[in-house]
Amino acid sequence: MREIKFRAWDKEKNEYFKPTYEAYRGKVEHLLITMTGRLTMRTLTEIIDESMFPDRFIVEQYTGLKDKNSVEIYEGDVITNGRNYAVIRFEHGAFEAYIPEMGIGLQIYEFDITHTLEVIGNIHEKSELLEVPNETL
Repeated sequence: MREIKFRAWDKEKNEYFKPTYEAYRGKVEHLLITMTGRLTMRTLTEIIDESMFPDRFIVEQYTGLKDKNSVEIYEGDVITNGRNYAVIRFEHGAFEAYIPEMGIGLQIYEFDITHTLEVIGNIHEKSELLEVPNETL
């Protein structure tokens, strides 16, 4: 069984969201996905629904796989085999590596990833390599 984890790209700050648990400084901020699938932000004093920050975060899921360097692979990651680049996305009920220069997506499996591919960044920071519009993710 694979581990279920998520990360969230903060479009406002142009970085991945990092939880803050410094209650002694009056700072607590972390994201939660509710049982209904809604994203919420919890602070020291309140819980804020995603309707208060529409389209601010892009939530990406962990594939359960690691690259040849034991780096966890998430949706939105840019990977390479040394020749081609691809972006990881979730399509048709499976994770796939979308290769922009070929215009195809290949389903990924553990044996495909562990020994040959390497995470070199993510679509938010390495989009110039892919020349892929974000709406294809």
